[in-house]
Amino acid sequence: MSILHGMRVFESSAFVALPLAGMQLAQMGAEVIRFDNLGGGLDHFRRPLAPNGESLFWHGLNKGKKSFAVNLKSEKGRELVSDLITSDGEDSGLFISVAHEPGIAHPPGYPLYTMLAHFFTWIPLGSIAERVHALSAIAGISSCILLFQISRELKADSLSALVAASCLGVSSSFWYQAITAEVYTLNTLFFLLLFLLGLKQQKESIKWRWMVMAFISGLSLTNHWPLMLITAPALFLIILPQWKDSLPLSSCSFLE
Repeated sequence: MSILHGMRVFESSAFVALPLAGMQLAQMGAEVIRFDNLGGGLDHFRRPLAPNGESLFWHGLNKGKKSFAVNLKSEKGRELVSDLITSDGEDSGLFISVAHEPGIAHPPGYPLYTMLAHFFTWIPLGSIAERVHALSAIAGISSCILLFQISRELKADSLSALVAASCLGVSSSFWYQAITAEVYTLNTLFFLLLFLLGLKQQKESIKWRWMVMAFISGLSLTNHWPLMLITAPALFLIILPQWKDSLPLSSCSFLE
């Protein structure tokens, strides 16, 4: 792991010293995010130029950095930069910026979260950062409700189910993810929803429920597909009994 992993630096600089310092921080593992006015910074067209007209000077001093352009002359643009600089979370500033523009986050891209967060930026309440954070909060609240429903489905009494959902909601890691612009509460929502549908399918197999589960599974892969693949074995074990019953006997021998 790089020495500055986890550090986030916002940069708006020109000439040599500060861009070079930012590049060195990025090479040491920091997340350096450069922002410039629309049309590029002061050094955007500084000579020498490549055959395609791009500045070799600019590219040489901005290696390894993330960047975005914003209209710093507008109040909304300045508000966005302020929200990004003061936002919590390792990727929170990045998700706020790509939601507002909209743009593309780091791999795997998180297209579903980005699009949903972009719609949330249209809400005429609070700052841009608060609107994007609201998406994580709503997904977190919904996850707690689903855990309550799962507990009840597993024959827990209402009080026990409420305690289980509350413990998830107030746990430090989940709470942190629910108040910042991050993708993990939405991922938790998808997993718990599939888990609940799988439990219901165990009790009563309904054809349309299989289709809903297939659709949700595909949709979840557009958020954070590596985590959903990790959880796939658990979901498979939930639906295995009903899946075996729905297959011809000759196809089930390998599952015995």
